[in-house]
Amino acid sequence: MKNKKNSIFILAALFFVLIIFLHPKNSITAASEGLMLWFNNVLPSLFPFMVGINIIFFLGGDKIIGKFFSPIMNKVFNIPNEAGFAFISGLISGYPVGAKIIADLREKNILSRDEAERAMSFSNNPSPVFVVATVSTAMLGEPKYGYPLFAVIILASLTTGIIFRFLYKSENHRTEIKSHTFCPQKNILGKSISSALETVTLVGGYIIFFSVILEILNISGISGILANFLSMVKLMSEKEAYAFLTGIAEMTNGCLKVSVLNIEMNSKLALMAFALSWSGFSIIAQTLNIISKTDIRPQKYILAKAIHSVFSIFYSLVIFPILNSSLPASIFYDKSSAVSNVNTILLHISIFIIILHLTFKALKK
Repeated sequence: MKNKKNSIFILAALFFVLIIFLHPKNSITAASEGLMLWFNNVLPSLFPFMVGINIIFFLGGDKIIGKFFSPIMNKVFNIPNEAGFAFISGLISGYPVGAKIIADLREKNILSRDEAERAMSFSNNPSPVFVVATVSTAMLGEPKYGYPLFAVIILASLTTGIIFRFLYKSENHRTEIKSHTFCPQKNILGKSISSALETVTLVGGYIIFFSVILEILNISGISGILANFLSMVKLMSEKEAYAFLTGIAEMTNGCLKVSVLNIEMNSKLALMAFALSWSGFSIIAQTLNIISKTDIRPQKYILAKAIHSVFSIFYSLVIFPILNSSLPASIFYDKSSAVSNVNTILLHISIFIIILHLTFKALKK
């Protein structure tokens, strides 16, 4: 069985390399677009936040912050207080911050495997900045839907967490909880930057790789074949099917394809909620890599994202028809320039911190 799986992956990799060899220009263009997406959007927004989160974590701040969420974490989700820190951090910063913190908590044995899997079911979500500024404002051109769309995604996420709380009972096999191993003060910043840089670089690699994968699926006609099949069985039109399949593979491109569809707004929002909740194979692969150092089971996380995405569609189809006629266009600002300026500032800060860190590392050698 294992040899068969290996053979499939080998054939897929050979096909991937062959298409790159036959269409180098398309592959380079796709990789460049993925690189710029990471450099202009992910690096400036994720890296500084990750450094700050790591400093808080190394200083044991997760315990302090977790106390504020103890009633919710303990009674609603049946997990320790510290998981609240992962949920809030993931809620603010987006994928894959929540997963990274949960993996760290599991490595330190602060969460049992069962608790970590329940926490993973609702703590890894898109950021409000991405949903409001990028998806709702820049892609849809309708900023008034940004926060309701984000609320729908989080509501579906919390629903998934509650389902996991009852679906998977505590296994009670956690050994004695280890307290934080505090770093010497002089090492905290360096370790925080190194950890953040490793995570953000990993994310960049996956973004570039899956940008090329999407282009290969287009060039080879695989995307078209699958879209034709879905349209033939009358599930959706070919263009809708193509946008839906793109969202399954990669969240950002999927939302972009949905935004230009000639369908009613409620359907667009439901498809976008699905893509943002599922997160795409790109972010799922990033997350699985992050938790690979632990015993957290990948199939549990993938199941959670599937349940999350289904509930997002359900809540969208219930909530947005009600809100659609009552939301004024000016409820939120309709300019994305402010977010763009913040990203530019954060990008320069990120580059400065990385250069400073590498300089100090070189001087120590």
